[in-house]
Amino acid sequence: MHTSKRDHYGYTVRQAIVMRCVACGVDMELVRAVPDNSMMVSGREIGTFECPRCHAKAQRLMSTHEIEPFASERMQLPAISSALLATTMHKMSLAQHKMLVAARNALARALTMFRGSRDGGG
Repeated sequence: MHTSKRDHYGYTVRQAIVMRCVACGVDMELVRAVPDNSMMVSGREIGTFECPRCHAKAQRLMSTHEIEPFASERMQLPAISSALLATTMHKMSLAQHKMLVAARNALARALTMFRGSRDGGG
């Protein structure tokens, strides 16, 4: 028997269930699978296997759950983080503006000092 499962990409993968006969060691064949109703939500089946050589029978509890692939959509951040991001970006913009003004003022002072020393004022 084969069960159907999905890999982490969401593709179906077939997985063999092997049951060997205790009496003669031959691979048994699944002849019947019924839902296990011993619990309200079980997700399991009771498989009945039969040996093709000696006709011995055995049962095995099998899972019917399939693993679902991970969601591929991007996570949305809450709106509060957008406000925090906007506030941070505004503060960074103000700091950048202050640094630009300070650099311009320093350059203007340096040019004034340079022109003054060149004209013989120093």
